[in-house]
Amino acid sequence: IIFICFRLVFFAQYAGELDVIIDALEDIYHWSIKGPATKEAQETKRSHFLLFMALIITWFSFLILFMLIKISTPFWIESQTLPFHVSWPFQLHDPSKHRIAYIIIFVSQSTTMLYFLIWLGVVENMGVSLFFELTSALRVLCIELLTDRCNHIFNGAFIMQMLINFLLVSLSLFEVLAAKRNPQVAAEYMIIMLMTLGHLSFWSKFGDMFSKESEQVALAVYEAYDPNVGSKSIHRQFCFFIQRAQKPLIMRASPFP
Repeated sequence: IIFICFRLVFFAQYAGELDVIIDALEDIYHWSIKGPATKEAQETKRSHFLLFMALIITWFSFLILFMLIKISTPFWIESQTLPFHVSWPFQLHDPSKHRIAYIIIFVSQSTTMLYFLIWLGVVENMGVSLFFELTSALRVLCIELLTDRCNHIFNGAFIMQMLINFLLVSLSLFEVLAAKRNPQVAAEYMIIMLMTLGHLSFWSKFGDMFSKESEQVALAVYEAYDPNVGSKSIHRQFCFFIQRAQKPLIMRASPFP
């Protein structure tokens, strides 16, 4: 819940800056479909898109499985009557005493969970897709300013995400060991742990891909430079790229490496 609330505040605060990045990436897309690098850029985007969709489908599969288990928990565990443990005044959560109120509470908990988890999955995919587009755009131009802007916007989100993932993995592992005699509860927390690790891997994969692609661009500049060929203006451009390539682009959450 804390993580979802943080995400709501985060996207509300940085909505304008995210729109600027999306508009810039839209312009880059139109540049990438023209010129001599079109074929290579399209091949890179195609392979990245297939990997991106495979990770999205996997992560959403775990997300849907978790939601189904959470909603069906009251039908399997007698001690739990609602998807989330709550205690309402006048025992409104007790189906034997207040059946209509219990149904309303059950439906409200289920729909709220479905809405916010699906929303969380969509906005996380949007954030990852920004770095996916940045990685693809490395084939056509230098995007240092956009990279710095993304790192600035997502810095707090990255730190919060790492802390939440660490706590969720630790808690899930403890709950799985504590509830080993209750397969339903153990399966629920096992899925949470897999979702958390998958979520972390989701961001890490495209962050590593972004850095490696930047390093490949740097190596290509070194290989392409020939002082005996080309004009002085071309040599200056190569020198600029070589100087910039000393520090490959990277996705990070300062002060973490």
